Amino acid sequence: MKSKTTKDLPGIANCSGQADCRCENRSLDRKICEYARLGAIPHCCFAELLDEAVIAPMQPDDDGLIDFFATMTAFHAVKPEAVGHCHGKLAWLAELFIKDNAVRFNAEGGLSVMLSAPEAAKLLIQARNFLAEKSLCHSEEIEINAGEQMLFSTPDPELPAAFIEYLETVFSPLAEVAAVYVFMASTAVSNSGTLTIGIEPAGKISPTEADLLSLQIVEGVERFLEEHEQLDFILLDDPELVEIARSVSPPVRLQRSPGKRH
Repeated sequence: MKSKTTKDLPGIANCSGQADCRCENRSLDRKICEYARLGAIPHCCFAELLDEAVIAPMQPDDDGLIDFFATMTAFHAVKPEAVGHCHGKLAWLAELFIKDNAVRFNAEGGLSVMLSAPEAAKLLIQARNFLAEKSLCHSEEIEINAGEQMLFSTPDPELPAAFIEYLETVFSPLAEVAAVYVFMASTAVSNSGTLTIGIEPAGKISPTEADLLSLQIVEGVERFLEEHEQLDFILLDDPELVEIARSVSPPVRLQRSPGKRH
């Protein structure tokens, strides 16, 4: 289990509408304009881009192209009919959306610059290294003694709907996640439970992948969880634990294409 505190951590936000969002990154807008004039993003600039805040639609285009935007003005110009978007550091959104896709960075005035799928794959590798370094700073192991009983219960007080929507937004694109549950976890000797996110993996997950998943959970949740100073993460790779978690968790509905496991 990974123990995380939810204070002072930047993260990903998802917005259901556009009109009330004022997200803009003038620094990134200028960089995209410069790259557009060059005709490419130099590979040596990938590292500095990872810490930049970007905007992305909830789903890639039908052709699989991933669009990132510097400002909401640029987003409106290209995606006038889009319902909802996410914004956060490029490293996080790259991990969420880039698989084997080409990527386009968009600035205001219709300026944009492309990364081919192989170039985007190199950006994703750097993003994962960036996130792995952060995991060393923010995670700690919680030891559970052999034979110690864990108790799962429904979260109390009831979790904000926006928090459940956040989990759905973050984990729907991730094929390695079969299901997500949220519950209070405690031991028989503890006085109170800790809010816990349980991930049912679709297959075997390495320790590094588990760290990345736990970071995607904790980054950005602080604005939803005023009643909880700590958030824990656990991989549910035991069928009995999955059934217990499912019985006490509010529904977290991952949006998947037909044929994928829910």
